[in-house]
Amino acid sequence: MAVLNFLSVDEIVLLLGAGVLGLIWHYRSKLTQSTPSIILLAAVVTLLFIVPGAGTALTYNGPTLMGIGLFFLKIGSILYGSGYVLVAFLQGGLVNSRHWLTQTQLLDAIAVGQFTPGPVLSTATFIGYLMLGIPGALVATIGIFLPSFVFVVISSPFIPKLRSSPLMRGFLDGVNAAALGLMLAVSITLMKTTLSSVPTWVIFMVSLASIVRWNLNAIWIITGAAILSWALSLIPFFAS
Repeated sequence: MAVLNFLSVDEIVLLLGAGVLGLIWHYRSKLTQSTPSIILLAAVVTLLFIVPGAGTALTYNGPTLMGIGLFFLKIGSILYGSGYVLVAFLQGGLVNSRHWLTQTQLLDAIAVGQFTPGPVLSTATFIGYLMLGIPGALVATIGIFLPSFVFVVISSPFIPKLRSSPLMRGFLDGVNAAALGLMLAVSITLMKTTLSSVPTWVIFMVSLASIVRWNLNAIWIITGAAILSWALSLIPFFAS
């Protein structure tokens, strides 16, 4: 899924396709016991890798309040796996496809989302503000958080059944794996943009060591990285 994401396949298609593949893998022994099942299995897998290419040439005008609201409403409705999967959707939807954000603006938004209190989804608020000011921030925030409230109310009676369902377990296993793949792909993309000098590599390695060794909170890592960046800029070697 990470490789397909690099090939600009839509993130929603990847998550759903991975869920189907997880479901197929869960029932692989039964599916391979008859010729019709094998043919159906081959057809499904083929469609998962051919159909995603459709619609990748869509063009978009500049951001509007309705466009921002609909985009984040869609993301809030299908976001699964981790709040950090949001970054993959933002990269694909706002930077690569719509061109409403630059790569640098996306990086700034991720940093703000990590630094401010609350979930990573607060990144949407900052992005809405970047595009259309306070109205854009309000629309983006409502769009990404509204589906969560609706789904909690609707799905709460069915959660115990879903947890015990072999079908859902197989589907969610595939979606979880795809979510990790999407996070890996977008991390590599952002690294290529960010790690362009010696100071950024130093800060990256120190931050990574801080997470692995001491599991520091993101706010301390970001604050420390800002201070370290300032300190390195005072050294002629790094400043150049």
